[in-house]
Amino acid sequence: MNLCFISGNLGDDPRNSMTTNGQSVTRFSLASKKKYIDSNGETKEITNWHRIIAWNSLADDATLLSKGDYVEVKGAESTHSYEKDGEKKYITEIVAASITVPLGYFRNKQER
Repeated sequence: MNLCFISGNLGDDPRNSMTTNGQSVTRFSLASKKKYIDSNGETKEITNWHRIIAWNSLADDATLLSKGDYVEVKGAESTHSYEKDGEKKYITEIVAASITVPLGYFRNKQER
């Protein structure tokens, strides 16, 4: 089963476009953070960046988001390749099945 659940903050505003056959597609980056304690007992944080892609009506809804918004994404990991300057490149993306914004996020955002 290929199922990913990632939560974090948008690293940029979503970019929406249409495919040649009229499908709406939106892409954005998502930063997830992991905290750990190093060998010196200090708390450290690692940020991982994920490429998110949404299609059709979910893509249209994702355009309502903006840089910094906290979201939870459920989807499937997908890797594809392309060639550039004679070199094969690989891209891994999360194809979103759902994008959720927790209600508490908006409450906290208004209080800032």
